[in-house]
Amino acid sequence: MELTATDNTVVVLREDVKDTIRYHYGYLAPKSGNVYLSQLATEVQLRHHQVNRLLGGLDFAADQSPQEVCAMVDFVTTLARGQLPPVALCDLVPGNPASPWKATRMITRVTSLPGQWYAITTGLDQKDTSWVLAVQSATTACEVLRRAWGPSKIDIASECLKRGIPIRTLMRVDERQEHGPMFEANIRPRAPAFGYQLPWYNPTPVDYRAYEYWRDMLLQRSCGRVGLMKGGIIWRLTLEAVGVETVLVGPSGDLSAQYEVSIGDKTHFDDDLTTDEADIIVGVYKVLTPHSIRNTSDASWWPKSQVWDQSGCCVGYWTPANEDWFLKRLKAIREGRATLMNSNHWRKHLKIERREAMNLRGTIEELSVEALRNLPGRAPPSPT
Repeated sequence: MELTATDNTVVVLREDVKDTIRYHYGYLAPKSGNVYLSQLATEVQLRHHQVNRLLGGLDFAADQSPQEVCAMVDFVTTLARGQLPPVALCDLVPGNPASPWKATRMITRVTSLPGQWYAITTGLDQKDTSWVLAVQSATTACEVLRRAWGPSKIDIASECLKRGIPIRTLMRVDERQEHGPMFEANIRPRAPAFGYQLPWYNPTPVDYRAYEYWRDMLLQRSCGRVGLMKGGIIWRLTLEAVGVETVLVGPSGDLSAQYEVSIGDKTHFDDDLTTDEADIIVGVYKVLTPHSIRNTSDASWWPKSQVWDQSGCCVGYWTPANEDWFLKRLKAIREGRATLMNSNHWRKHLKIERREAMNLRGTIEELSVEALRNLPGRAPPSPT
């Protein structure tokens, strides 16, 4: 994938469906010469267009056999129903005799971070960058192992950043003497970046250009590296202003928001975004409600990250379908055919196969957590 922000052009990788389903989801194609017979009734199987949407716009290749397509459909269907896929089709399912990967990386659960964060240790750590690389899910940690990204943490981080996969770069506090813990609660009172607007406010393409100017100023000045590490819609908007190389230098310790985590007996920190900064990136306006000037609702050019993360569009990386949607909406905004939406409208707008997408993501994550727990040579979970 090529990513360039200097000319506002981003070319998103359109990977072969066989590669994505293999490396991200752990799919194993039926062995050559083996006849695969579907275990699902025809009326239960997802349709090809549904599988396409769940895989982020990736379609089956013209040279794939009907048997191979059937196996992939069965694999995605069972996961989307919240069930275990056939043992022979997934390297994560207990009982599969295939060895899914070689433990060339040490994977450590970072329990002091909310969610399923995993620190990745390489054999080059003494010669590698000083910050600790953490990925946001067990699914991503397994993908790193399958793809054998590396050998350095910078190499792994670069591959994640190209795909919009969330990461963290955690630096030991004692390596940044100037760092002092700061938390969002201690920051200046919240003030809307784009002001208060009347209920009938209808912004124009000129207003959107003003938003882009202030957003890019913020990203280029301080928040760009954090935006790129967030993944999802924040990552994509940040790419309009800065390149991925800004992340690889590690945390600056200069931003308004930071957080601390424990890995082993050491305290680490990384930069973060405040609520105000995240709102600026997606273009949030405070709109007065029709019945009371004391009440406001948030309306934005782009969905807030919380809304995006809970939608069917979020699969853990930026997909071709995500990019097609982004460019289509951007064009509509610039032509005056699209305007602000509040969170409820955004949820309806992004409600593409949401239940199936959440099942698919959740089932693979559960299987990946268990696989990492049983990974040979793994490090024990770090204490909180």
